[in-house]
Amino acid sequence: MIEAIENFIVELFNGNSFWATFFISMVPVIELKGAVPFGMSKEIFGENALSPVQAWVASATGSLVPAFFLVWLFVPIMNWLKNTKAFKNMSARLEQKFSENAKKIEEKSDNSKIKTIKKWIGLILFVAIPLPLTGAYTGSAIAGYLNMGYINSVLAIFIGNIIAGGIVVLLCTIFAGYEAYVFGVFILLLLGFICYKIVKKFYSKKQKLRL
Repeated sequence: MIEAIENFIVELFNGNSFWATFFISMVPVIELKGAVPFGMSKEIFGENALSPVQAWVASATGSLVPAFFLVWLFVPIMNWLKNTKAFKNMSARLEQKFSENAKKIEEKSDNSKIKTIKKWIGLILFVAIPLPLTGAYTGSAIAGYLNMGYINSVLAIFIGNIIAGGIVVLLCTIFAGYEAYVFGVFILLLLGFICYKIVKKFYSKKQKLRL
């Protein structure tokens, strides 16, 4: 299954590892965490595999692209979805989750400048952690609730991307020659994480029905 996914992506981008990495890093949840080991894999791309610097640039810039739009549009979209019958409940849960994350990042301070700096650093650190649901997409959603301005939000996400990309590139460099396996493990962990969330949600609903 993993090999089929890899072959499909390679054929889709005609063997161009840079653009494959760039666009994979734009995919929600996968983002640069999955894009870097894929682009650096010599087993997948052979001589066309990206160098650490190329993978870093492609993934950090690619995962930033959605942020340009999400930071600006996420809150208005969520407000619109809350007024629809089909997505009202889902959007309310998402809004609660992102607003709670925003509150964790935001620290109280009487000085507005210090408060903005703390939120800025908090958002950078959140995006910089290369784990599922801590990348540019979630960071962009949280930025919408931090009210720290468009430029500050995008800049914080970009810096966070650079740090996260550097960490993943370093890991792939340490495990050079095994990048394809790193990508495969990441995909399996991602699928496992999604299955866990689905089962947990189903179990919670079942418990509520019993009560």
